[in-house]
Amino acid sequence: MMYEIIGKAMDYPCDGNLKFIRENIEKVKDKDLVNSLLYITTEKNVEEEYVSLFDMSNKTSLYLTYHIFGDQRIRGLALSNLKKIMNENNIDVKNELPDYLPFILKLASINLIGKKILNTYRYAIEKIKRNVKNDYYSVILQKILDNLDEIDEAEYNKIAAVKKIERVGLSDV
Repeated sequence: MMYEIIGKAMDYPCDGNLKFIRENIEKVKDKDLVNSLLYITTEKNVEEEYVSLFDMSNKTSLYLTYHIFGDQRIRGLALSNLKKIMNENNIDVKNELPDYLPFILKLASINLIGKKILNTYRYAIEKIKRNVKNDYYSVILQKILDNLDEIDEAEYNKIAAVKKIERVGLSDV
């Protein structure tokens, strides 16, 4: 249930998501997380804040594969694999890309593969957390990280090397 609640908190704060959080907040035992969820459900300008935090900067984008692959062609393969997994688990990604963090959190709430995917993209979640300038969303991102496996420095270096492999776009011309 924790991943589902956090997934709703990390998604756009529409009425349905906020209602779900309010109806399930009593299931959350962590005081800091409860305070962050209460902030999201009561802040008057939460929509504008959310857009400013997550939609206006690639450093805080909630599309996890972007943080690993950028605009490299290999990102398309990762997205294709995630789309297949989402379809197999009856998660409708609508018109969004399947690497959207709230979708991965929803998957983690129903299937162990979701937590494995979160572990795979831990680097991306850590990068988002480092760049988010909002204490409430930082707490929520930290709670995700607290439930994932640690990554050692060698793994970080490997991920950083992948980002430098290929450039696609006008710079190729």
